[in-house]
Amino acid sequence: MTNNLDDIFSPDRLRRSWQQDEVAAERKDERAAEAQETATPLAVFQRLRGRIQERFPGEQGQPLAVLLNEVEEKLLRRFPQTDDMEASEKDKAALNKEIGMLLNEIEDLAEALEL
Repeated sequence: MTNNLDDIFSPDRLRRSWQQDEVAAERKDERAAEAQETATPLAVFQRLRGRIQERFPGEQGQPLAVLLNEVEEKLLRRFPQTDDMEASEKDKAALNKEIGMLLNEIEDLAEALEL
């Protein structure tokens, strides 16, 4: 029994486990940093656009492309890249509503195209 316990708790074996845990923690930190970078509304939108274009290429996706362009324009107004273009709270609320409506239209159209 002591041999098994000695094997289980041997410093060499434990050291390997600790090193694996350190590598896993570093990778987790890297993934968290990448996720934070891509969590901006415009980055999320770009991923959405890419997936829609993959799913509905060419002419089939043309109506969706038009709606996506409208969403992008409103997102750029809602989340400006520079401080001098900051929108008022009233404008932000209106843009939020318009963006939501356009996203609903995109969803409905994508469902219709899948039928």
